[in-house]
Amino acid sequence: MAPEYALWGHLTYKADVYSFGVVALELVTGKSNVKYRPVEDYFCLLDLAIVMKQKGSLADLVDPRLGSDFNKEEAVRMMNIALLCTNQSPALRPTMHV
Repeated sequence: MAPEYALWGHLTYKADVYSFGVVALELVTGKSNVKYRPVEDYFCLLDLAIVMKQKGSLADLVDPRLGSDFNKEEAVRMMNIALLCTNQSPALRPTMHV
């Protein structure tokens, strides 16, 4: 849930962009954002993804059930897009316009 919606009830298309980012991250990792608690340091999957990006190891989050049957560059690109979409600031999130 987009922070601005959770805190103030502001529902905009940027909140939809945030939700898209969360779903995209869940699809690539095979994990639920709210149910995933890898360690106590992270509140959710999104928090872990941010740290993994800073470490340069986003590829480690790809769903292990895929084995080697995926394009690593595309998976990392999708997770980077997901992280752009889930920026805390709605103004910094991309639009869905083509």
